[in-house]
Amino acid sequence: MPAKYIVGPLKSSAFGTVGAVVFPEMCDHAEMAKLNMVEGEVLSAGFCHVFPDGVELFGESLSLKIKSNPEHEGIVRRALGMT
Repeated sequence: MPAKYIVGPLKSSAFGTVGAVVFPEMCDHAEMAKLNMVEGEVLSAGFCHVFPDGVELFGESLSLKIKSNPEHEGIVRRALGMT
């Protein structure tokens, strides 16, 4: 089962550092963005498969109307502690 993810400037960062949040499929992209990202600044969102050696990003967030971006795989890997 895939997980969901969002990438953008994190609220928890004093300088708006771009990061990722990975969360269960049952959670809503828009709600997670509201809790974790600077408002209106989500750069990509969608689904991810996590493998021992990396991640695959795909799909889109219907609630945010934003597509996934495979170029953000490194950011998601970092969020998962894979780098």
